[in-house]
Amino acid sequence: MPSVVTGRPQSRIFLGILLAFIGIGLGALGFALSYATSLGAVGTISTPLTGVGLFLVFFNIARIRPATKPWTSVAAFVLLATVPAGLILAGAYFQAWSALVSGASSSVDAAARLVFTISAIRAAVALAGSTAILIGLFGLIRSLSSR
Repeated sequence: MPSVVTGRPQSRIFLGILLAFIGIGLGALGFALSYATSLGAVGTISTPLTGVGLFLVFFNIARIRPATKPWTSVAAFVLLATVPAGLILAGAYFQAWSALVSGASSSVDAAARLVFTISAIRAAVALAGSTAILIGLFGLIRSLSSR
């Protein structure tokens, strides 16, 4: 009979994988629908689902396999920080883009600089999240190959 200690993290890993796949699927659906309609909110929903799902996966793998803990726990907490940062920046980008498109002639230049700045910060946050995923996967592969 499996112990309760390993049962709960394993079910959380499964939940994390499920959330990550739902987030990836919604992202692909949002990408496909963006050409047919103007549904941009699907992409905004998919990012936190994927991030939270991968956080659950890496955090609970760190609990189950102590050999992966330095790698997967770092990845989990970086992903936990990038999800709200990405959402806040997406909202700020929407506000700046709306100001740019609505376009009072005096504020277009400032709004364009703001859109560029927010885009650069969003790219840095995305790079941090992608690097965290790679670090977590490296920790998993490293522990599997050391057996």
